[in-house]
Amino acid sequence: MPEFSKYDGTRDPMNHLMMFCSKMAAHIRNDQLLVFSFQNSLTGPALRWPWSTKLKKRNDLADSFMKEYKSNQDMVPTRSQLESMEMKRNETFSGKPLDHEFSQ
Repeated sequence: MPEFSKYDGTRDPMNHLMMFCSKMAAHIRNDQLLVFSFQNSLTGPALRWPWSTKLKKRNDLADSFMKEYKSNQDMVPTRSQLESMEMKRNETFSGKPLDHEFSQ
């Protein structure tokens, strides 16, 4: 079984869902295993969420999870998230490549 980074309910739920789906791609047709495994990818307050729902299929799981944590999707990054960000070699603060800056 793949290892998962644990979702605690404070970050972007779509990122967690995409990570989970990519790690569980080999089991995508096994709804029971996906639902059970998804519960193991949660921690803290988010760990209580599956117990308040009756999920049996992967589509129900994804829809319910996104509905529950959608408010975290467009959150402003925390200080530690900003500190861990790095500029790419050819990137400027405007987000445009350096060669774009000099060609104008």
